[in-house]
Amino acid sequence: MTVQEFFQKLETVDFLYSMSDAPGAFDRGRKQVAEIKEEAAELGGLYLRMFYDYREYMSSIVTGERLKKPEITDYVKE
Repeated sequence: MTVQEFFQKLETVDFLYSMSDAPGAFDRGRKQVAEIKEEAAELGGLYLRMFYDYREYMSSIVTGERLKKPEITDYVKE
């Protein structure tokens, strides 16, 4: 999987699943996050950094910290 493909996949993950009171949405989101985290761990280095950066960004939306949204150009220089 390319860095760009992984990044696009990250953008589709429901990192805010814990905010849902719908059991189905909660379970799906938790599964999505676990799967992409495992995938990042298997791919290593840059992929793990992308995962943690994006997860931290999404968490910042809830906490009000409002970190800068990661962009593909943060990881790949064209």
